[in-house]
Amino acid sequence: MLAGLFLGAVALLIVFRFKKDDSVPVFVLTEDERKLIQALKNGEDRQERLPEATNFSRPKITRLVMDLESKGIIFREKKGKTYKIKLDKPIKDTR
Repeated sequence: MLAGLFLGAVALLIVFRFKKDDSVPVFVLTEDERKLIQALKNGEDRQERLPEATNFSRPKITRLVMDLESKGIIFREKKGKTYKIKLDKPIKDTR
């Protein structure tokens, strides 16, 4: 029984040590992408609110959202006539 506990503890250490880090380093984002991500309150917001929060035009917001979605950093979900934007991966500040 003691050997089983020991093996279980070793297995947990191995799993947590080699756990994949899905976070995105902040330095890979452009300044505009950073500003957009900072505008996402609590990791999500409606796309129609982002131009006012960032002072970017609606077309620029659309381009940034599509770029970040293609990188797998955010995803968007259709909500009525607009989209709900959510962070898909945490952002790691490595400065």
